[in-house]
Amino acid sequence: MSLPLVERVSARRFFLYRRTLRRIGQPAARDSEEDLIRLLLCPRSAFAARTRRIPVVVRDSGGRALATAVWMVAEGLPDTLQIAFLDLAPEGGQQALSILLDASRQHAASLGLPQIVIGLNGHVNNGFGFATKDAGQPCFGVPSNPAYYADWLRPHVDHIQKMTSYAYDVGAFSFGRHARVLPGLFRRYRFRAADFSDIRREIACYTALNNACFEGHPFYFTRTPAEDYELFHSFRLFLKPEHFIVAMDGDRPVGFLLWYPDFDALVPPGGRLGLGALWRYRIRHQPIRRCKIAEIGVVPSHQHRGVALGMMAECFARIRDRFAICETGWILDENEQSLSLNTRWLDAPAHTYEAYVIGSRVR
Repeated sequence: MSLPLVERVSARRFFLYRRTLRRIGQPAARDSEEDLIRLLLCPRSAFAARTRRIPVVVRDSGGRALATAVWMVAEGLPDTLQIAFLDLAPEGGQQALSILLDASRQHAASLGLPQIVIGLNGHVNNGFGFATKDAGQPCFGVPSNPAYYADWLRPHVDHIQKMTSYAYDVGAFSFGRHARVLPGLFRRYRFRAADFSDIRREIACYTALNNACFEGHPFYFTRTPAEDYELFHSFRLFLKPEHFIVAMDGDRPVGFLLWYPDFDALVPPGGRLGLGALWRYRIRHQPIRRCKIAEIGVVPSHQHRGVALGMMAECFARIRDRFAICETGWILDENEQSLSLNTRWLDAPAHTYEAYVIGSRVR
């Protein structure tokens, strides 16, 4: 019987093994993560300046890859070993996962780290969690994994972080009784699109709002404008000013909403976002029927004042008659404020996700 082995590998070998696993386990899945992983592993990136990264692979004695992941320790989460970008083989992957987790515990202990988080990809803005059900092609920027990952992971962990996303039928959506307050909100606040003529200034605004809105949220830690500029750079040609909505109280940004079309609809099965997708989007104007609200946040001083409602109204004014479905990003199940913003108009969640903690939990 082959004995699986865990080894640290170069980025080049990591990608070779990872592509093999995805061809076997998820042959039809679009890969929206490879360009991001390349950025995060690049030693010259702003992310690398604040994060230790080690690509690892679990192979059997015949050299067959059974699991790949990246061990990360971020400066902003210094007590935590992250097991990021995990991929598992459908056959042999469950045993490989056990061996990888044992090696991860040993590595964390050698660094004096009391906690391991599985599914945190360097930072929550890079990706977080695993889908718990097989529910078709996920929207761009949403975890892509077979549901058995969650089944295999749960027995090994001390805490499960549950998350939920929602989906709106855009054509049928109505703000209902809340619609009567919208005129007052639009008089009180201005909801503007981004000004990409000064992209670095707008990215700095995005970063500052993220840090102000999500300070103290589980697993979140402070970002830098350089990191966010790198994050958006890989799909900058797909973004339009309307995708970044900023709520203004006078001259002060007090909230933001980031949304975008499901760019994975432009990508063939097994493919990646690239020049072909850009041609379909910018030149052919290929229809995309689904979009995603990736983030929405309001600074603490302006919460419970209708700012989030106003940004949602501005967003739906832009997507109505253009998209059939609008999905949200994941929302932590204990985030009652964000959940209530969605459940006031919807009866049931669209998808559920989980991330996993071994050891002490982040507070």
